[in-house]
Amino acid sequence: MGTLTLAELQDEFLRNTGNRSDLTQARQTRILNLAQERLARLNDFEEMQVTTTTNWAYTGVPATDMFLPLPDSSPFIREIHSVMLKDGLETRKLRRILPRLWDKTIGDATALASKQHPVWYTIWDFNLAQAEAYPLPHKAFSVQWRITQWPTPLVNAGDKSRFRFKDELLIELATIYLFDQLGKEDESAKHQKKFGALFREALSTDSEDPDVEVPSGLEQVGSNVMNPWNDNYHLNPFVKRMP
Repeated sequence: MGTLTLAELQDEFLRNTGNRSDLTQARQTRILNLAQERLARLNDFEEMQVTTTTNWAYTGVPATDMFLPLPDSSPFIREIHSVMLKDGLETRKLRRILPRLWDKTIGDATALASKQHPVWYTIWDFNLAQAEAYPLPHKAFSVQWRITQWPTPLVNAGDKSRFRFKDELLIELATIYLFDQLGKEDESAKHQKKFGALFREALSTDSEDPDVEVPSGLEQVGSNVMNPWNDNYHLNPFVKRMP
């Protein structure tokens, strides 16, 4: 999360532009939100990663049960990284397929009688806030989503940007936007240079994951040790080739 509130961002943005008297608070807010959008388009920063859970109710009506509700943040979903159907020992990952393949192989899921643990899902319109799933569920499920999202707009004076320690970048992008609109190319170029240096710093800190381990041939998951070089390598779904 950012350090500065919306009111503080507005103050710094105004100072960056020379305290322009024609720059209202409402316009400052609009430009700062546009700066958030532009920064998000430049890079999918790790602080935009979200893990959230939804409840998938069971009604027994196929035309209703075939739809898997997306998280509340669905209009701001950028990428879905995984969808996990939570059911104790039967927990499993749902697999997404493209709508064209869905229409070709499944078509109308309500016309198919199979009801069990869903395996597949597809999404066409994020604004509908729901996906289609198959097989149809036979009971209610809890669903875990790992997603990255677009930044939510800053509205209230106390709001802080979801971008972590990137307030300077938002201020510089907002300043660039304003000077470009005013035709002040020299001023815009000066701030573009400053933004470039700040953006490179942000990228360098975003890409470090010192706690990530690279799997070796002998991998332990829970109490089970999986060795892809033993005689039963073909039984391990994580082995992609012969030893």
